[in-house]
Amino acid sequence: LLLLAGGPMLLRLAGAALAAGALAGFALSRTTGLFGFSERGFQPAPQALLSVLAEGAVLVLVAVVLYRARAARR
Repeated sequence: LLLLAGGPMLLRLAGAALAAGALAGFALSRTTGLFGFSERGFQPAPQALLSVLAEGAVLVLVAVVLYRARAARR
């Protein structure tokens, strides 16, 4: 919600880093394993898919905000 409300840039970048880390952990747990933990596919369904979609939405939202901020400076 703070990303949508226009929180400070540091908060936006922290949110993007958290989402990217969660996606990386998700990918690692489905491929090579992470700390001895391995899963297959999008189980548990639908929670795994919803998590990936929410984290992807955060990354897209932060990218759009950063792009607009950079365009406004020019």
